[in-house]
Amino acid sequence: WEPTYNPELKDMKLSEYARSEYIENNYYTRKLTNVFKGELNDDHLKIAMEVVRRKILVGLLTKMDQSMDRAERYFKWKYRVSPENQENCRAELVSGGSNKDDHRVKTPPPGTGLYEALRRQNVYDLQLYSYVETIFEEQEALFKDTPENFRNIDATCCKCEPPTWPPEGGFLCPLNRGPEQEAN
Repeated sequence: WEPTYNPELKDMKLSEYARSEYIENNYYTRKLTNVFKGELNDDHLKIAMEVVRRKILVGLLTKMDQSMDRAERYFKWKYRVSPENQENCRAELVSGGSNKDDHRVKTPPPGTGLYEALRRQNVYDLQLYSYVETIFEEQEALFKDTPENFRNIDATCCKCEPPTWPPEGGFLCPLNRGPEQEAN
């Protein structure tokens, strides 16, 4: 279960949340700077931006397929169990998500009192997100030497007959493990 779940927020309207003691205040800027209490200033934002620039491989939910492709290329992940199955699973994850919130609250229109109340509590996070989008574009250069669709290049299959991975054999494919093998 989500460790930050708070049952008091379950039925709260966004307008109530915006006026409550529970409203987040620049959550990501605080996390990245390790400053959880007190006021933030522009120096905290600069530190958070530097952490993102130097330490984070950026992925965006709005560009999920491209973000997953980047992670696969960065970490040199390839399919090893059943490439066709894995590609289908990936496509389903990209298009439909996993463990997603189907009760999304619509963002209030800019200029409304509710929008402004939320914006004031997250002024640094909004700037940080804009910077994250810039870094996402800049990080494209990290992948220029790794082909797109890297996960399928020389992909192997432990489920296939005969298995093509690992070449030296001796590996029990996770999808081929029966109850008798699980006990061992």
